[in-house]
Amino acid sequence: MKYIIKDTDLRVYKLSESCIFKKNNERHGQLSNMASGFPIKVNNVSIKTTEALYQACRFPHRPDIQAKLINEISPMHVKMLSNSHKIDSRPDWEDVRIKVMKWCVNLKLAQNILSFGEVLNSTGSKYLVENSSKDNFWGAIPDSNNEHYTGQNALGRLLMDLRQKFQGSQWLDLLYVEPPEISNFLLYNDEIKIIDERLNYIKSLVKYWKIEHKIILKHFDEADNKFYNLGLKINGQKGLF
Repeated sequence: MKYIIKDTDLRVYKLSESCIFKKNNERHGQLSNMASGFPIKVNNVSIKTTEALYQACRFPHRPDIQAKLINEISPMHVKMLSNSHKIDSRPDWEDVRIKVMKWCVNLKLAQNILSFGEVLNSTGSKYLVENSSKDNFWGAIPDSNNEHYTGQNALGRLLMDLRQKFQGSQWLDLLYVEPPEISNFLLYNDEIKIIDERLNYIKSLVKYWKIEHKIILKHFDEADNKFYNLGLKINGQKGLF
């Protein structure tokens, strides 16, 4: 859907200065809310994609719709299903959706800090722009040559803000995710509260270290065996050991 947006809110991005994302299987596709591989857990409910989480937040008073969205395998079908229930959206959705989206992408990073953090870092300092043929609010619409993209690019700007914080000295604060200050922020009728991923981050580092430690020890064991076998060979030939 193309929105009527004030000129002051529009941005124009050059392809050469931007990381453009659209399809999941294309370059920078992991920036998309529909990208798999970045699971999220809220109130002990596992959610496959950021898209499913965002759309579920649209219907806090309809846990039945939330369940359909969360259980849907395809993120594209999630969006289509959500659109079919637009009439059931929370009445203030247009006013709170940016706050909700910011929370969703923050949580995507907090619960996938190593993998999604690497994705953000790989973009350097370029503009992050969602390529959309219709939506000039969340994304930006390309010109006929695909060289310039015009739109509010709300999602891209949220991601750029997130990247800036992640690359700053206080990036560990991103592991402590507070819910947006909005009423009736519910999942399956339960209030969504602060999500603290700091302990999980430490556990992931320990797990990573153990894996790396095992690999290092394996290399040392292999080296010891080689030296031991070499010693036997030399001992048999020259009696050095």
